[in-house]
Amino acid sequence: MSTADGRFWTFSLEVYGRPGVAPACLALQDRHGLDVNLLLFCCWAASQGVRLDQRAIAGAEAAVAGWRNQVVKPLRSLRRRLKREIAGFPDADLAALRERVLAVELEGERLAQGRLESLLPSAEAGSETGLVLAVRALRLYFRLEGVDPDDVDDRDCQALLAGTFPEASQAAISAALSG
Repeated sequence: MSTADGRFWTFSLEVYGRPGVAPACLALQDRHGLDVNLLLFCCWAASQGVRLDQRAIAGAEAAVAGWRNQVVKPLRSLRRRLKREIAGFPDADLAALRERVLAVELEGERLAQGRLESLLPSAEAGSETGLVLAVRALRLYFRLEGVDPDDVDDRDCQALLAGTFPEASQAAISAALSG
């Protein structure tokens, strides 16, 4: 499915595990239907010095949309359904099954990220910082999905950007988002 070497997956695990990033990404997913992998892809590309334009983001979305809709979303839906009590089935059995479904869902996410990684354009010399590139890419992705970000979305983006660029100050992140 991909010739990627897993650098994007490694980045995503690291960033997603940082304080505030997972809830922020999931909130953007739940509020607007945004793809967490594409949010992370925008940030990863920027951290690699790659400026994603509208065409690159649309191409990335198109490359993983079918996989997301046919594989990842149904697995996520099943896993979430298994959180509820199901009459006649012990909670411990449901929890164990939910963990196995989660493992398959994560493998589906890893494969989607491999596909995205294989699409990363080459970095071009430029003067823009990774933070500025990430904000620009996130804004383009929001626009592509018809999302007009509000203050709540900006707070979630701040958490994602702080996880991606831990060396950046909150003031620098806020300035990049408002600029």
